[in-house]
Amino acid sequence: MTQPLTIGDLFERRVHDPRYAERPFLLFEDRTYTWLETWDRSVAYANTFRHWCSRPDMPPHVGVLTDNRPEFVFALLGCALAGAVLVALNTVYRGRALTRAIDHCDCQLLVADPTLLEQLTSVRSEIPTLDGRILALPPIDDGTEIRLIPGARWLDEEIEQLQAANGEAFSRKPEVEVVAEDPWAIIFTSGSTAAPKAILNSHYKVMSASAEPVGPVALSDSDVFYAALPLFHSNALGLALMPALVHGGTLAIARRFSASRFLPDVRRHGVTIFSFVGKPFAYILATDEAPDDAENPLRAAVGAGATRRQQEEFARRFGVDRVVELFGSTEAGASTVRRPGDPSGTVGAMPPHVRVVDAEDQECEPARLDEHGALLNYEEAVGEIVNVEGPGLFEGYYNNPEATAAKMRGGKFRTGDVAYYRILEHDGEPTRFLYYVGRTDDWIRKDGENFVAEPIEEILMRHPDIEVCSVYGVPCAQGDDLVMAALVLRRGREFDSGAFFAFLADQPDLSPKWMPDYVRLAAALPQTRTLKILRRDLKQEAFDLEQVADPLYWRERGEVGWKRFSSEDAARVREEFVRAGR
Repeated sequence: MTQPLTIGDLFERRVHDPRYAERPFLLFEDRTYTWLETWDRSVAYANTFRHWCSRPDMPPHVGVLTDNRPEFVFALLGCALAGAVLVALNTVYRGRALTRAIDHCDCQLLVADPTLLEQLTSVRSEIPTLDGRILALPPIDDGTEIRLIPGARWLDEEIEQLQAANGEAFSRKPEVEVVAEDPWAIIFTSGSTAAPKAILNSHYKVMSASAEPVGPVALSDSDVFYAALPLFHSNALGLALMPALVHGGTLAIARRFSASRFLPDVRRHGVTIFSFVGKPFAYILATDEAPDDAENPLRAAVGAGATRRQQEEFARRFGVDRVVELFGSTEAGASTVRRPGDPSGTVGAMPPHVRVVDAEDQECEPARLDEHGALLNYEEAVGEIVNVEGPGLFEGYYNNPEATAAKMRGGKFRTGDVAYYRILEHDGEPTRFLYYVGRTDDWIRKDGENFVAEPIEEILMRHPDIEVCSVYGVPCAQGDDLVMAALVLRRGREFDSGAFFAFLADQPDLSPKWMPDYVRLAAALPQTRTLKILRRDLKQEAFDLEQVADPLYWRERGEVGWKRFSSEDAARVREEFVRAGR
């Protein structure tokens, strides 16, 4: 029986195929790397990782902290060749969150962009085994002066020294047995606790997920896949890097997402496939339209989180044949694809193994809507999406058996996503279509990132004027969520918008995306008998001034403080939702 290929196996086959070796594989700004050049750099990274991940009492885990750049790709492929595991560290992690992620995943080695080295200063003291095991990538901008932190060294210098010491052997891939079931990458997500969960991704998992066409879009070696989202997220890995590798195409990466650079990058690199999430999609559509926007090589956009109206507008404006909406989670335990001709509002037809179940694990009844589209049987129809046949491609959370067991309670994969379904005629057959409602109360998704409320609440509670707080997501017209913080101030204290913003901006472990967009000043927060705050009640009221009598403040993008949210502001926000078709 033929063994499944590993990522390294497939990469090596491409490089040794004369049709691919000298073709471009990796594009970044004004740089081009052929398949062979990418192979040579990846092999050097693989041998370097093998040298540094030599502790027998620890797994060969390499933490990588950087924005998108060619070296991130070399590290990913180098780990595949070395039998190592790349731990993809979110660049917004700071302080305790960063230390906890590195320690939790047993990293033997850290590789970091030199501009992010300062974030690792505290890690050295809190994880002594990493002292001297930090390798800095070369500065990406000419003329940029970067100083190493103590205990760090330049990766390129380390490669040169190892190459001089090992000669020709250093240019060959490591002699290590790797099988498809071995882990390749750990990607972090947020769950129902404050600590992020580390999702295991084997060679088999990512190869399987990338081998098939994406919905109605067939892929080929003539495609150029554009990764504008971070490579430490599943979107760029699963919808750009891996399809390029599996189908023999080309990968174009952007250092960071930029709406203004989107179309110039597409034209410069000849991009045919763009992977997206909802918020960047909205930012692109918010740029000024030009008569020649459709003069580009794009043929498809693939991703999640965009409204149907946004998809239609993107397709019209940029002349794209297909905009494919996917629905699922990084764990890959259950997913759907919205296809052309599917009813409005659905995230796609439900596969046979996907069900919507209630709190007792019984299948919910189909949704019934009135003539205005309002759901008539909410309690009976809305439930959690589960894979009733097992884990799908979910392989567990690293170093967290409790969370893995909870995700697979009763042998079913629990998505944590809430939805309802309708049975509608489609192509002459009754078909179950899934309609996404939201996430569990403590999850927030902003700008394509999932996180939970507890770490933000912990930071807010450092302010001496706050007695109690609750953080939760509220709707955004462009998709995903905005962050709202409901605060109860200590007696006699007053809310100073500028001072509060300055305080939060000074917190080293507060991600910029965690900064509240809305602040609600409450006299008290709704609680259960056990003093647990009823976040769902707060979420339901959101910024509806007919329900919220408390003083409400909001901060528009780029502002360094909050202003009072007025009825005129509410009307403007409501109109934004109407224009977005939400």
